[in-house]
Amino acid sequence: MQRMNREQFYATLAPLDEERLKKTLWTLYWRGSAQLRERIEAERTPDGHKPAAKSATQTVGRPVGAGRRTAVRGTRPGRRLHGR
Repeated sequence: MQRMNREQFYATLAPLDEERLKKTLWTLYWRGSAQLRERIEAERTPDGHKPAAKSATQTVGRPVGAGRRTAVRGTRPGRRLHGR
């Protein structure tokens, strides 16, 4: 199945009534990915209050493994990390 352009998509949806459109949107929201749900939820909010898009380059917290290196440095060779 090929991807439709906007005009084809709108022509396909034109015969559907409001109830059928709501059901289709609900199915996409419920079964879709988290990203799709976020996009649908963003469309529900007024234009002036949409949350800022998250950048793929933003990092949250410490880099992965930062605490592990500190814990490993303090141990002697041959000993377990949890003291057993």
